[in-house]
Formats: sequence, structure tokens, C-alpha cells
Amino acid sequence: MKNNRFSPQETARRKRAEEKTAQEMSRNRLIQLFCLLFFLKFLLFDLLWCLDTTFSSFSYPIAYLSKSILALLLTLPLVLRAPRWVEAVVALATDLFLVANLLYFRTYYTAIPLESYALAGNLRDFTASVTESLRWPDLLFPLSTAAALLAARRMPQPRLPRRGLVRYANALLLSSLLTAALLVGKGGFRRSYEAMLVHRQLSATTTYSLFGTLLYEALRERVEFTPELAGEVER
Repeated sequence: MKNNRFSPQETARRKRAEEKTAQEMSRNRLIQLFCLLFFLKFLLFDLLWCLDTTFSSFSYPIAYLSKSILALLLTLPLVLRAPRWVEAVVALATDLFLVANLLYFRTYYTAIPLESYALAGNLRDFTASVTESLRWPDLLFPLSTAAALLAARRMPQPRLPRRGLVRYANALLLSSLLTAALLVGKGGFRRSYEAMLVHRQLSATTTYSLFGTLLYEALRERVEFTPELAGEVER
């Protein structure tokens, strides 16, 4: 009968390889944690937004692809080996950004306009009329960040090897290519966004994300959205 045992040298080599793989997986856990955290934050934002409108945006693949891209991009500091407090600041800033837009939407039924971010003088008016819209579920944003930071205390600082960086880049590239393919099939980002404004105006932000809404506002010409323009988009 053939002996299938490995030599002591081969056994030791395999053990070292397994330990190295386990160590790499352990170091990647922090990146995976925050990537999942951001993805769930964007899903929660959409859910709370849609409670006052419609849940139709959840039926569009691009809504999930855009969230995947954003989640990957927001974990970039960890991928680049920045201190974890940098990622904590990114998470808290994301919470503030999402909650502020939810409060604004519940009052004005739109996301915060791009030009309003530069008008600090409007903050007093914004605070007086909008903060009354705060709801208990909104606390899930900072609480989820706090929970992730507590869980991260037991995780080592990530140090992605070259193949880990390749996997991260491939995931980001694949999500971006799929999103681009969907947008090209609809005539491009601007045209597809305007089509959404015609048919489901309040779902555009949750379908293309808040960052997509800001991008659209930055790209569009300052023209009035007339019925003639709506007819052109429908064609």
C-alpha cells in the first residue's frame, strides 16, 4: 500500500503556509468589517429615505453596485495602511452626511443641494427647521460606527499583501465596469439620472446614491427642467 504521508520538511512547509494564510485573513478582517459597515449604512439610508417615498430603488441593480463602489472607496485608508482612527473619522463623517440629508429630505423632499454645502450661513436656518425631523432609527448610524470600532479593537492593523491589493482593485474595477455598462445601456449617467427624475423623481437619490446626486448637480447645465426636456429624455 502506498504511503501518502508527507515528509517532515513538507509538513512544516505546509504548516507555515497555512499559518501565513490565516494571518493574512485575520489582518483583512478589519477592512472587511468597515466595508460591510459602509454598505449597510447606505442600505439603512435608503430604507429610511424610502419610508417617506417608495421602495422602487431597491429593484435596480445599479443601486447595489453604487453602494459597493462607495463602500470599497471609503475603506481605502485602511487598504493604504492609514491609522484606524482615520477610518473612524471617515465613518463618523459619513454618518453626519447621511443623517443631515435625511433630515433635510424629511422637510424639503430633496437631498441637500450641492451649492448649499458652501453656504455656512444657512446652517442656522437649517438647524431650526430640520432637526425636528430626527427619528430614533437615525441613531443607528453612529451606533453602528461605535459597534464597529469596539469590534475592531481586537483586530490587527491590516497589512494587505500584493495579492490582497489585487483582489481589492479587482473588486473595485468589476463593480465600476458593471455600473458603467448599465449606464451606457441607458444612454450615460446624466441621461439615465434624468430619466429617473421623470419617472421616479424621489427615487433618484437612493438609486444613484447621494454622491451620484451631487455628481449630477455638478455636471448638469443650469437649465430649467421643462416638459420639453422631459419629453426628450423619455424618447
